[in-house]
Amino acid sequence: MWERKGLGVIAKESISEIAQQVIHRSPSIIFGSVVLAGWLMALLSWLVVSSNETSSRIFGICMIATTIGFAGLHHSTVGNIEVLAGLIFINDISESTYTIFHSTALFGNAFGGVIFVAPLKYRSCAANL
Repeated sequence: MWERKGLGVIAKESISEIAQQVIHRSPSIIFGSVVLAGWLMALLSWLVVSSNETSSRIFGICMIATTIGFAGLHHSTVGNIEVLAGLIFINDISESTYTIFHSTALFGNAFGGVIFVAPLKYRSCAANL
């Protein structure tokens, strides 16, 4: 394989710590975490669309993003960046580990968004007809 060089901005040990922190849980815990994060993000899209003012949209985005970050929830986008960096720059993470994490995160986010928020949106639209 090719030699992996970086810009030297972040130490490889830091990348390793961040990536290991994301994937050190069992797939069932990761799935539950991404379901909750997917639910929050889908709820956020609903809140942003229903808001009239820009300030309330910004507040909603900050509130949901902060909740996901401080709660340590897994998300397919952020987790992908962290684990992919670990895959590229360190040898502790295999391609199969990355694939398992990313597929779990994608399915969990989709499940959380579709199963929990879509019925609420449907009911809201059906009530207005």
